[in-house]
Amino acid sequence: MGVDGGRIAARGFQYQYLRTVEYMLGALAGTRAHACRIEGDPHALVDADAVDFDLVDDNGRVLLAAQVKSRSEGKKVGVAEACSIFIRLVRRAEADKYLLLTDALEGSGIADLRATLTRTDLRRELKELLASSHRTQALVADLSDVEIERLRRCEVDIDPRERDEILEGLRRHVRNFRRRVGQAIGPDSSGLLVSCLIAETLERAAEPHKAVWLFTDLQRTLRLSPAALAQALTIRDWGVIVGVIPPIPDVARNGLMRAIGDTFSAPDRDAGTVIQLVLSGPSGIGKSSLAAGYIAASADRYDVIAWIDGSSESTLRESFGLLVSWLGVSPPAEDRALKELVHRRLGLMTGRWLLIVDDSQSTESESWIPRLGSGDILFTTLNSATGYTRAQRLTVPPMEPSESHALLTARLGQAFPDTTALTSALDHWPLAIELAAGYLTSCGYEPEDVPLYLDKLRLRAMDDSPSVPEGYPRTLVAATNLCLARLAETAAPSALFPYARDCLVVASYLAQRRIPIHLLVAAVGTDPATVPAQAGPLFSQDPQVPEIFRLLKSVSFIRDDEPLPPSHNDASRARQTITLNSILQEIVRNNAERLNVRRSIGQVLSSAAFYINLWLQSAIHNGENDRVLAVAPHADVLHRHVTRLHIADNHVAIMIGNLAAFHSAQDNNPTARNLLEAELLILEKIDDPNLHLLEQARIYFAVVVAQEDSGDSDTAEKAITHLEAAIPFLFRLAADAAVMPEAEQAASFMCGQALQAAEQLYANRARPRATPVLTALRELSLRLPKHPTISAREAVERASLLIDVDKLREAESICRDSLSRESAGAGSLYLEVRRVLVEALAQQGRWDDAQLELDALFERMGTSPLYNAVAATTLHNLGLFAATQILVGDSRRAHQFFSNFIKAPQFTTVRGRFPVDEAWRYDVLDVAYAVAQGDLSKARHLADQISRKLPISSKSHDDMGWRVLFRTFAGIAEGLNGDEAAEAAFMEEARLASMSLDELSEAIAAGISKRRTQSSDAPLSD
Repeated sequence: MGVDGGRIAARGFQYQYLRTVEYMLGALAGTRAHACRIEGDPHALVDADAVDFDLVDDNGRVLLAAQVKSRSEGKKVGVAEACSIFIRLVRRAEADKYLLLTDALEGSGIADLRATLTRTDLRRELKELLASSHRTQALVADLSDVEIERLRRCEVDIDPRERDEILEGLRRHVRNFRRRVGQAIGPDSSGLLVSCLIAETLERAAEPHKAVWLFTDLQRTLRLSPAALAQALTIRDWGVIVGVIPPIPDVARNGLMRAIGDTFSAPDRDAGTVIQLVLSGPSGIGKSSLAAGYIAASADRYDVIAWIDGSSESTLRESFGLLVSWLGVSPPAEDRALKELVHRRLGLMTGRWLLIVDDSQSTESESWIPRLGSGDILFTTLNSATGYTRAQRLTVPPMEPSESHALLTARLGQAFPDTTALTSALDHWPLAIELAAGYLTSCGYEPEDVPLYLDKLRLRAMDDSPSVPEGYPRTLVAATNLCLARLAETAAPSALFPYARDCLVVASYLAQRRIPIHLLVAAVGTDPATVPAQAGPLFSQDPQVPEIFRLLKSVSFIRDDEPLPPSHNDASRARQTITLNSILQEIVRNNAERLNVRRSIGQVLSSAAFYINLWLQSAIHNGENDRVLAVAPHADVLHRHVTRLHIADNHVAIMIGNLAAFHSAQDNNPTARNLLEAELLILEKIDDPNLHLLEQARIYFAVVVAQEDSGDSDTAEKAITHLEAAIPFLFRLAADAAVMPEAEQAASFMCGQALQAAEQLYANRARPRATPVLTALRELSLRLPKHPTISAREAVERASLLIDVDKLREAESICRDSLSRESAGAGSLYLEVRRVLVEALAQQGRWDDAQLELDALFERMGTSPLYNAVAATTLHNLGLFAATQILVGDSRRAHQFFSNFIKAPQFTTVRGRFPVDEAWRYDVLDVAYAVAQGDLSKARHLADQISRKLPISSKSHDDMGWRVLFRTFAGIAEGLNGDEAAEAAFMEEARLASMSLDELSEAIAAGISKRRTQSSDAPLSD
């Protein structure tokens, strides 16, 4: 391809105008610059091309004169060229400062030139420095003494940035300017303004009579109204809010709002440092409302705002998953990967962002928070004593009297003579005022009712004093209980009060946010004993259900919350959720535990556990990761409460077991192990344990410990002990097969799981204890037919071994046969079989067939995979193989397969999971993709980034295969073309690594084989 002179010239002008606009915007923050002259003084008579732009004050004094030089990639600027440019600049005019701005690399002698310009005898020093350039020496000799002195004000600015980085910096300048003058702007609209500025720079460069660009005119352009910008862009793109925020408060708490604003607008804050502020105080004091008010007042200062539910690890995971989805990335399913992705994405954002972490628990929240970036973080928390070591603190007190008066007046619609007395009696507590207003409104109050309510409140406060949580006013509990009494009166004619009350009780033992209303209704209205086996979530058709929750809203107990994610064949009404305040939850719990309403608390919470398990198990079974993430926090919270209250039965145990199954599927094995131990404690101490469930939990515990392979011998011994205890049950279950056919299936499945765990524990150094267990389980397995799930696991192992010895057709046949006999609830095993089938087809070069099966795999896997290990293995094995096939064989079809494969959102979710010393491998696939797309510039950029983090030495043959693959694609990006060049690059790297191509192929195959053995199905409870 020939040199395109037009494009080179265009890129040069583009760089010149970008740097011109950059210096103009930078000068706006100062006070001296009055105008920018594009291409310098339009009336210059000498060397008119010497200056590309200059900045002048209102007297015409030149503050800065600059020449801008763009270079092709890899080109350098040398000392002679830099001196020649400086000489032209100082001869042109007097200026306070002269600049050479360039994107060239720094050549030899530039560092010496910088030092020389500070020397006393500058003329002599320059002559010596330029000894090899007689022409430039002559130019120096011709300079006057005044011009020599001007040289001391010259500087070289070597700019390593890409064009996109400069553009993003300009957008940031524009956003900052508009924020300083109180106007809003977002990333798209800032880009529009930057484009306008560059276009106007071009116009002024072409027209000498327009060359002087007054800063007043520039500011007028930058102050374009938000309405005009929004109209130009169709939508308003700044201040985007991710997540569901509570209602914006009707009454501003001005003193606290100023304190928040001042913290985040500190003039001495360091760029790139995150500012953290903690709003602490009791529940119901108005912390969340303050945060919502700050958003309403300051949304235009931020490009994105995220409302994060910080009440538990599960809600944090869900909230941050929603945030990264909004940022255009599929959220990883594993916590560590999601945290790293959050930190990286927010750290790299050039626009400003705000996180509100509501109801934060310090120990859970702090690890999620990025330390660097252009952002602010506002926590709300009950905890005023510990944690948040990097944050400033602001304690939220009750409202000021004028504020509480305004709030009650707003709620009642008018002020009454007794309004002030009532707000004072309520200790100016926002939640208490809301409850009082709800009570009065539901009563159809009159002015004379306020004193009567006040008397009731005072009497009730004395009666309720034993149940007041520490740190809260007695009148808050009294207001709550008066609302309960009012609820009973209102609901009495329809007999709905017991149901409304019990729904409120159950909700008080769950997480605060997104409580499914149909889960509550089922828990209080349907005896678990009447629910058929294998049932999923129950959705009530009773027309009274909406009325129950309308009653609870009428006294300000609850409000609607964000709907649940869609589930399998559900209706939108089935996704309705509510939220309630945590102090209300505590008051209701205290009352319930003190009075044992309707049924014992043990019965109520056992029923709740049963229905939470139905929702959780159904979502796990259907692979609905988003639904699992929404339901799991309720299981977490209920688990804590039943543990606190020593409630133990089979319903509670199976809920905990399925929560463990979810964490196991996510590769969170330590959490899964702890939950399984809790389940076993329950099942081992209750009088009537479900024996099948007990033995299943023992086996699952051993499976998780074997997968974890932590090296803890005590834990391994415990797992073996549980397997030993399960063996007699398995033999009895097998013996029952003659009279109970379903017993044979159960024994087959459980024996297969136990045998897998025992084999792994044996391999993981637990041999003495594992040997007799292995012997017994192998003996039993010979008596039983193979369960389809066990057969599927064996099919994966056999097919993988056949691929390793190049028996691809046999491997394909085994996989297809296994898939034709898939059993319900096969979980990750179905995905594993399909993955191995894709590998077998790809290695046969049957790319179209491989693509069909890959599509089927992705459809079943979902965009946010529940089974992390399968997605990770797919990325490793198929990514490594398909990338190599771009270079050999039928490369066109391999190109197409690889391009479709690497863009799959499933892999975005697992990239961050890999350890640091392995993660670089998957960046190699990005280089390969850029090469496949013909974007060699991007490939070079990515390759340069990988080179900086490439391990010094290979840790394995597997590692070496990836290194050689990387060097090959990096070589192509640098200019190699065609298969011969690719093969030569392979050969060179193989030579350097003392490896033949055959050995390299073996290394890649070994890596694929090694990765195959690392994944297994997660134990899901039934």
